[in-house]
Amino acid sequence: MFFSITKIFILLMISITSMNLSAQSFESSTQQVHLIELYTSEGCHSCPPADKWFSKLKSDKNLWKTFVPVGFHVDYWNYLGWDDPLSDVNYSQRQRLLAKTWVKPRVYTPGFTLNAKEFKTRQAKSLHVLGAKVGKLTAKNKGGKVFEVSFAPAKDSGSYRLFSTLLTIGTKTSVETGENSGKKLKHDFGVCKFDVQSMKKAKNAYIATVEMKNCDSKQYTKKAKAAAFWVSAKKDIAPIQAVGGYLK
Repeated sequence: MFFSITKIFILLMISITSMNLSAQSFESSTQQVHLIELYTSEGCHSCPPADKWFSKLKSDKNLWKTFVPVGFHVDYWNYLGWDDPLSDVNYSQRQRLLAKTWVKPRVYTPGFTLNAKEFKTRQAKSLHVLGAKVGKLTAKNKGGKVFEVSFAPAKDSGSYRLFSTLLTIGTKTSVETGENSGKKLKHDFGVCKFDVQSMKKAKNAYIATVEMKNCDSKQYTKKAKAAAFWVSAKKDIAPIQAVGGYLK
């Protein structure tokens, strides 16, 4: 009888845990949560200090509340002697699209953007203040890495795109050649899967289903530990609302 009760208790706890995992959700404020992006490269000698600053955001009490960080490794410095294993041509292309909206449309590393605009670390206080009322973005985990994402805009523009990423925490690389030769580099909030899709209108919200099973790069030895989502108007690259968090 004792063993039966024990087994029932264990099964009950497993069931509750499974329910909690599948019920995990990320929900933004109705005010704008900022999207901060870092464009970096292991082949860039001036990038490691920026990477370290970005990593410090892990201890910021406003992480996921007023800002969401994502780090993109570009590929346009790979010709300097070190192929950044975390880089992707699509990440470089995103930076180029953002740069088209800047006063000086040029790409560079390290480069930060806040809501698609160029950003300097001395402006860090702006990360802690929510923006204007734009609407709520919610991402509910439906099991595994399948998320049901919903955006209820404060002012409907008629069409939206959803950007979704998986993020790694604590990725380490020993650089063998190039400008950072001999250095051991660590990266946090590194994008390892990046998808874009249109959202469908459903009553008073726009919805999309995202399935992110694995990181794209085989160089990522650690599993994704966080996820980030943001929405933009269909013909605009600037984020309207963002949400994210650590995966259970």
